[in-house]
Amino acid sequence: MPHYRKLQKIGGSSYFITLPKSWVQKNSLDKNAIISLTESATGDLIVTPQNFTESVRTANLTLNKTNYDVMVRMAASAYINGCTEMTISSPDKQSLKNIEKYIQSRFPGFILTREGDDFFSMKFVVDLTSVNFMELFERMDRLTSFMCDEIADAGALKDYDIEVDSLYFLLIRILRTAIMDSSLVKVIGLTPVQILDFRLVLHALERFGDELVVLSGRPVEQSMQKIKELKEGAIKAFNGNPGIVPSKIEDLKADAYSSLDAADHDSKPHLWRLIELASDIADLSETLYKFNV
Repeated sequence: MPHYRKLQKIGGSSYFITLPKSWVQKNSLDKNAIISLTESATGDLIVTPQNFTESVRTANLTLNKTNYDVMVRMAASAYINGCTEMTISSPDKQSLKNIEKYIQSRFPGFILTREGDDFFSMKFVVDLTSVNFMELFERMDRLTSFMCDEIADAGALKDYDIEVDSLYFLLIRILRTAIMDSSLVKVIGLTPVQILDFRLVLHALERFGDELVVLSGRPVEQSMQKIKELKEGAIKAFNGNPGIVPSKIEDLKADAYSSLDAADHDSKPHLWRLIELASDIADLSETLYKFNV
């Protein structure tokens, strides 16, 4: 429910408004409490208590030797759904070490707080209101372009893909938290519709990286450059670049498909999926922005 206040003036240059009593009480504020004022990308002024934190959400998971993959999925689900404290236990020390390494490499913001012979605990310490969503999104996009350029280097691609995964998990966590927290959604400057579409684009980029890892080391450089051009054009279109019109995307797509003629039989299905993923990103742009054909 919106609250309306009349802007007041003190002296010659200072302005003030009163805060709703219900909001002050809800956030346990009192006289002399410090609050932060943040101007969002859309020009809104966001008022946030200095002690603002994500709601405490704990996850206690038990890892058996036979369910490592299941545990990875459960930990990932807990992370993107806003888990702030996670404890994982297992009688198998090697499995416990493996899952700890996985979480530290792919779930940004989690730090190790406690550990024993059969468990470890981690805590999320990042203030999401201080994270620049678009900078991280652009980084994830650039990483997939680097992967296209270095497709022959399997080792480099695996390292890039780990960072792509970590950015994916963090950005999804931000989007899911923003849906539930109006102050965060205003900080990142996205509308509810854009949040949903960014969710789809992030998933496409993450899958794009996975497909590139499968193709690493194969002789697909010729196709890869055309696919990279399509992917980068799709991202520009999604971001509202007026220079990327539908006819341009269709030309890039046609060039990418034509490049598959020179690819080997085993690589073609993966190259085809890369083209489809890039095309999916471009298709989303038409729901958000107006183009001049």
